Amino acid sequence: MSVCKKCSKEVPEGFKFCPECGASISDEIISVSQSNIQTTEFKTGEKERTESMAELNKMGVYFSKKQAQYDEYDECLEKIEKLSNPASKGGLFFAILLIAFGLMGFLVMFIVPAASDPSMAFAGFCMGSAFGLFFAGIGVLIILSHNSTVKRRKKELEEASKRQEELAFELEEYFKGYGYCVVGMEYSNPKITAMIYDVIRQGRANNPKEAIKVLLEDAHRSEMEMMAAKAVTEAQAAKTGSGVAAAFCAASFFLK
Repeated sequence: MSVCKKCSKEVPEGFKFCPECGASISDEIISVSQSNIQTTEFKTGEKERTESMAELNKMGVYFSKKQAQYDEYDECLEKIEKLSNPASKGGLFFAILLIAFGLMGFLVMFIVPAASDPSMAFAGFCMGSAFGLFFAGIGVLIILSHNSTVKRRKKELEEASKRQEELAFELEEYFKGYGYCVVGMEYSNPKITAMIYDVIRQGRANNPKEAIKVLLEDAHRSEMEMMAAKAVTEAQAAKTGSGVAAAFCAASFFLK
């Protein structure tokens, strides 16, 4: 048995309209039900956010003791990425050109004078040797320096990789010591945990899983905005460059 909101008369079960005043009963019931559902969902979401923030705060206290190791781990990853890129070979190409230039200079200074005047052969040999040794020597020094740099980078890469593995093992063992964790190890860095906490506190998510999804979407959006800004900058630069080129061509035409 329900009561009509309009005339306050009792309405038998199953009736969609009040038998006294004819007011609709079903719409009122649906409206009240939807309001109750929304209130329940809000209370449930608020409770979930509170519990999630409490757990994240607990995680932050625990994992902050290893913040230095997390920072060092990130530095190792950046160093490995940087050292993994091959060293520029422009210096080697330049060194080869210097050696070739020195050799050609030696031949020209030695052969040409000797062919025209045999008595100048020794003088040409001395001058050509000095010229060739100077430029070839510079080229050899550049090659030696390049090889030394390659060896040094290789050694630093091996050291960084080894340290990264040691830190990964140490952090993994520490992560296991926490017990059940609401996020994976890749998100256990206190700095990331704080970002997840802020997203939930702002009401953008109810739990860490949703917050991580929001952070990834934000990162993707930021990356797309940076790419768009870069594209605009390059387009403007290209437009400016084409304008300069056109002006130069026009000036050249009128100067003819």
